[in-house]
Amino acid sequence: MLGTPEFEDDLECASSHAENKKQNGGIGRIVILAGVLIGAVVICAIGTLPGFLLFRLSPTSDLQFRRLQNVQTVWAKPFTIDTSDGLSSPYSVEKEVVLINSKRSYTTIEANEDEVVDVTVNNNLLSQGTTVHFHGMYQAHTAWVDGVDGITQCPIPPGASMTYRFMAYPYGTHWWHSHDGLQYGDGLRGPLIVYPKSWKGVPPLPERVLMISDWYQESGVKTYSTLLAKKPMPGPMGGDAKDGWGDISDETWGGILVNNEPLVQLTGDLVGKAQVGANIANMLSGFPVGTTSVRLRFICATASQMLVISVPGCNLTVVAVDGRNIEPMSVDKIQCAAGDRIDAILKVSELAANASVWLQVSAVNGMQTAVAAKQTLTAAASNALLNSVKPFWSKSGICDSSPATFDNTCISVMYARGLKPSVDATPLPSGEPNRKVTIGFGGNMAPYSWFLNDIKFVFPFPSLMNSGGKAAKPITLTGEVSPLKKGTQIIDIAVGELVDIVLDNSKTGMYHPFHLHGNGFWVIATGEGAPPAFTPTVPERPIEKDNQNVPAKGWSWLRFKADNPGFWIFHCHIEFHLAAGMDIVLRVGTPEQIDEWSKVPGGYLKCPQMTSKTNGTSP
Repeated sequence: MLGTPEFEDDLECASSHAENKKQNGGIGRIVILAGVLIGAVVICAIGTLPGFLLFRLSPTSDLQFRRLQNVQTVWAKPFTIDTSDGLSSPYSVEKEVVLINSKRSYTTIEANEDEVVDVTVNNNLLSQGTTVHFHGMYQAHTAWVDGVDGITQCPIPPGASMTYRFMAYPYGTHWWHSHDGLQYGDGLRGPLIVYPKSWKGVPPLPERVLMISDWYQESGVKTYSTLLAKKPMPGPMGGDAKDGWGDISDETWGGILVNNEPLVQLTGDLVGKAQVGANIANMLSGFPVGTTSVRLRFICATASQMLVISVPGCNLTVVAVDGRNIEPMSVDKIQCAAGDRIDAILKVSELAANASVWLQVSAVNGMQTAVAAKQTLTAAASNALLNSVKPFWSKSGICDSSPATFDNTCISVMYARGLKPSVDATPLPSGEPNRKVTIGFGGNMAPYSWFLNDIKFVFPFPSLMNSGGKAAKPITLTGEVSPLKKGTQIIDIAVGELVDIVLDNSKTGMYHPFHLHGNGFWVIATGEGAPPAFTPTVPERPIEKDNQNVPAKGWSWLRFKADNPGFWIFHCHIEFHLAAGMDIVLRVGTPEQIDEWSKVPGGYLKCPQMTSKTNGTSP
């Protein structure tokens, strides 16, 4: 209750933010729900940054920061995310979802590079705690706002609020989503776009953000319960697979949403049940007079599915991956997995010449497809679109995509096709790596389990950030054949180390998109089968990413510079795999270095405010 000793810091923080509000034009603030007046928890705005002398990680040196000297702090406009329970039925089958601002909607967070962003999350969910992670942000000096339940914070309790404050860096196409339980697949997600300072607030081309997500007939909690009930599907591992393909998803295709509007299904049991919404019709139209090209920011916000995106009859010139610029590559299709972001340029004249479809999204095995149609499709037009859909690879685990496609999984194949970062990209650090860390993937669909190094990850309570790492659960035996162990698996990395991370997926028949928080990494190589014993040939100019899909029965070789101390989770972005335990934490630096680097403010959310997890499905 208010005024008790455990909330004294919160009250002090509220006072300091009132003063900060005066100094920063009303941006510094605390949001208090009406429930506070009757005794609900107050969670103060956190991550207070000074008005002058902000710091940011320099990508080219160890523990060195570029100082923004004598520059007044620049603030982006504040953003608010109101969450609540609700029902939704874009495909006529109603299910429980997380509503944003009382509807199936989303908040787009926009800022210029180096601006300070305030995002207030009001948790109106009745029985679940929540958090928000800003996917792609480095959070240098603000690791406590990385938004991961059990790692950098404890959940925001029902009826409470929290303000995340951080510097918008690096620029590019990113997104935000819940990192608690199974909420982002149920709707708690949205775009996060950071514009380069060099643009001076004026994008050179008109833009459209296209956030693509998968839809299932049951909520995340119910879907996960079904998976745990050991009911396998047709795939060799018990997942969704057909015609000799390996598993491509934990759950069968239910539908596709683009900016939360349903696409028309051309295959499966949902044919014709969805109509094209007005928002979809406007996504790729209404450009200013004289527009010749438009930038499309694709965000693959799926919970499970791996997708192929195209604008039939049009070329897409890919110019950025995970927010990092690359040398332009012209393709006709783009493959993406959960967590990926890809920017592409589209010629408006080609789009206008396409008579029937704005956008097409298909499964990688070619068995399902959905479209944003310009008009009601005739049977002939529908059949033509269906016949054009082919598997992206001949079968899973084989990197043999068409040369006219952008294969965001088999990066070595793309290097052979000329993939290079832009000339202004952060270069691969010089020198040989200090060491190699191999992370072995494992798992099964029935009984359902996913893990790393034969260890099922257990999320601690309170969080690692709150406890200085002391809350980590010890590694113990599970008493089962697979996985053998469970616990909070942590890899310690010294500040300044250059580390090769080898992701060995040779023992599973499913793809796994892996996302590293708080950092980027360079993709050295990808391949089929077991990873090589020695370092593959290093490209002269490898690309930097923060999300890498690892081929089924294959591997990815990454290089990582440990220059941002913190507790950084590294996990499969298939939401059900994350919940099952396919996670690991890179602890960069000692607890003392982490504390000094990202000093937790006094008003930070205290885990003792909750005696147990409020989300029963949280891992």
